[in-house]
Parts: sequence; C-alpha cells; structure tokens
Amino acid sequence: LVAPVRDARFIYLADGSPLHLRSVLKDSALFKAIRGAWRDGAVLAASGAGATLLADPMVDPRGGAYTVGFGLVTDLAVFPHHGSAPAHLLERSLELLPRRAFLAGVDDHTALVREADGTWRVVGDGWVTVYTHTDGSVATQIGSYAADSVIDTLSM
Repeated sequence: LVAPVRDARFIYLADGSPLHLRSVLKDSALFKAIRGAWRDGAVLAASGAGATLLADPMVDPRGGAYTVGFGLVTDLAVFPHHGSAPAHLLERSLELLPRRAFLAGVDDHTALVREADGTWRVVGDGWVTVYTHTDGSVATQIGSYAADSVIDTLSM
C-alpha cells in the first residue's frame, strides 16, 4: 500500500494535529516511504501543523514548548500561523528555543520553501520571521522576510 507514496514526486501533509500525525506515522512503513521519496528528490510540502512535524525540534501546539519532530530538517522549528497565533504561545516558544536552533514564524498564506540547493525562500502573501539566540536567555528576532526573499541565515 505504501509503494505509490514511495514513488510519488509530490507529497503533501496537511494542517491538523501534529501530535496525532506523529503518533500515526512514527516508525511506520508509510513514513519510511515519505522520507525515502523526499530523499530521492520528491517535493514534500506541508502546511501548519504538518510543517511543524517535519522539523526537529517541533513546537508543541499545546503550549509552545518543544517536543521531538521527525527531523527531516534539524535545528529549525516552525511556528505556523505566526501573525495570528496567541502571543503567549510565541513568547513561550522563544523562551524555550534550544540554543542551537532557529524558529521560523510563518504567517498564514505564506510558505517557507527549501530549494534543492539548500536555499530557503519565502513565497506567499505574508512574512516569515526568524528568531534565534544572540545573547541572553530568550531567543530574539533576527529578521523578517517578505515574498521572494531568500533567508541567508538559514543554511541547513
């Protein structure tokens, strides 16, 4: 049943509950097929909660803390619905962001796209805001990027 996914050239993970999706996909043949297709060059797209799951660390939607994601992209956490999320969730995510990591706040109707060469680009109507630790204990904003911007600080 997973062979069509393994052979797919485009795979999409929708918004919803990242914790439920993680529990369903973790260690499954389906996730192995998704990861294999992606490693072989398939486009892997995700929105909202689906996007948080692809990274590690992963923002926990229950309170803005972090949990383990799938780690297809490491040291980058995705904070979906950035422009409309409750402020206390973002504040908590900034307080708890691991020192080595970046947090990408992605607005609604906006995408953070990783090109085949590793370049990160913004597409859509909103902005992507990037946070990391510069000094101090709370991560701070290091840039906001509009559509067609390339984010040089993300070089993973």
